[in-house]
Amino acid sequence: PEYEIGGRRLGLVGVLAFVAFIAIAWEWYEYLYSIAFHALTQPDNADTMKDLFLGILGACAACPILKRTR
Repeated sequence: PEYEIGGRRLGLVGVLAFVAFIAIAWEWYEYLYSIAFHALTQPDNADTMKDLFLGILGACAACPILKRTR
């Protein structure tokens, strides 16, 4: 199945890779924010893994829904 993000056609692997990239970028943002402002944005490694897992799981759930709405 093909999907479109920003006018570009992507397959399922492309969508998952895009979402994984965004999730990783978000975790880097949280990490750098916590260093710069001494804030507790990442309490432990489990929080980071949960965020990444749920991001990918959300992409897997959204793909069939997006495909069906076209």
